[in-house]
Amino acid sequence: MIKSKRILIVGLIIFLLEGVNAYTQEPTLLGQGTPSVYKVTLKKFRVYNGTTWITLKEQDTTFDIASAQSAGQIVGNFFTGTIVPGTYSQVEITPSASFTMKGYVTYNGTTYYTSTTASNGTNSTANFDINSPPSDYGEAKVTTPGYSEDQAMSPEQKNVNVVIKKGVTQTIKILFNVKNKLGLYDVGGEKRLLPLPPTVTVNVQ
Repeated sequence: MIKSKRILIVGLIIFLLEGVNAYTQEPTLLGQGTPSVYKVTLKKFRVYNGTTWITLKEQDTTFDIASAQSAGQIVGNFFTGTIVPGTYSQVEITPSASFTMKGYVTYNGTTYYTSTTASNGTNSTANFDINSPPSDYGEAKVTTPGYSEDQAMSPEQKNVNVVIKKGVTQTIKILFNVKNKLGLYDVGGEKRLLPLPPTVTVNVQ
């Protein structure tokens, strides 16, 4: 048996490192900040054993990777069950184009923050005080430019080398670091807060 969190995170890492930048409109990064909330939704996850694609789960599952910022914290469980022993050479993930973020970035004297009321999830002020923030400051759903809200992004297939051994419980431990991973972008003249890929450390036991 391989524990569920490991399967999720392998796919999640690949998306965050590669897929977040797959905008249909080319944005310009203006500044960065550290989010206190960084939620990602995985819609489908499959693995490939060299012959067959195996679907491990096909259901929206959301994780806040900003909640696991110290050793030993768990993001969440995705798949519980057994996987046929063998070597898996590819993974395929289908992520949601929408993320839930909370944080702010200051750029040229103006603070851009995640807004619960703004249509694109971003608002701004010249007098931002984290101890007394604007009334609409909070968790905001932001969507990758070029996609509609909660739309599935195109599946991504990546090469991996995961060996599942018979009778052995294997653990893939992941550490996420989301410091400075909330980006302020200029998207077609509109300033928007969007996620940047987190720094990820992986080890297999």
